[in-house]
Amino acid sequence: MFPLNNPILYYQYNLKDRQNQTENLLNIVNTYEYIIFYAILFISYYQSMTCTISKTVLSVLLCGVFWKGEYMKKTIVILMILMIVGLGIMGCTTTSAYTDISVVDAKDLIDSTPDIIIIDVSPVYADGHLPNAVSYPLGDGSLDDAIPMLDMDVTYLVYCHTDAASMEGAQKLIDAGFENVYRLEGNYAAWVDAGYMIEGAYMDISVMDSKVLIDSMADIIIIDVSPVYADGHLPNAVSYPLGDGSLDNAIPMLDMDMTYLVYCHTDEASMAGAQKLVDAGFKVVYRLEGNYAAWVDAGYMIEK
Repeated sequence: MFPLNNPILYYQYNLKDRQNQTENLLNIVNTYEYIIFYAILFISYYQSMTCTISKTVLSVLLCGVFWKGEYMKKTIVILMILMIVGLGIMGCTTTSAYTDISVVDAKDLIDSTPDIIIIDVSPVYADGHLPNAVSYPLGDGSLDDAIPMLDMDVTYLVYCHTDAASMEGAQKLIDAGFENVYRLEGNYAAWVDAGYMIEGAYMDISVMDSKVLIDSMADIIIIDVSPVYADGHLPNAVSYPLGDGSLDNAIPMLDMDMTYLVYCHTDEASMAGAQKLVDAGFKVVYRLEGNYAAWVDAGYMIEK
């Protein structure tokens, strides 16, 4: 009941009531200030975070700010700052992913980046690979073993024979903290289809492309592995018949840094001849598709 019969008491009561109302109003204002401040803080950090864990923890902490008392707010703010700093140190807030790159762009990248490291994560590296590629198969754990020894400051190009494997290999590098990681779209098959040089395997080449290759490379070595060289052969070809062991005898004396074009009169023989060069460590070996007959059918010059 209001003390209406006592003016002094009434005034004191009314004054206290107004003070309470003022304090309540200030609390409301302070609450909105907290809401606005933490909302801005939340939005700023949430948008900059890519780690799901950090987003979840930040959300929980900010909810706690609104639910708890003043001292709890201060405690949670401190925890939130520590969390943000900690996650930043661990790299959890860093946006990072490997980059898919087309075969054309990959060739340009390799040509323009001398220290690039090309990683073949397939188990069939010996059957053919990109020039200067290193073999770290995914399946046997070789890539996992190699990662701690790799330089994190250089550029990497990862490929395989399937998308699933090359994606997994590239992601392993990213998860380990590597930043400049590319994955070859289309993998090894795309590189071969583009006609780019490979190592560890010979390359089939059409008769038309063979003619262009011969015309553009004065020092190319053309090997006829047939036993009928005298009946007709490509201009400037040398005769190393497969059947009598001539090719095997010649291989140790050949320059491994040169480019070779192998042909015969049958696919079986030309494939065997080209593979012998590859097995001996020759890097650039072509096999003429269609062999001698394709060259003649194209109307190109022959010698006898």
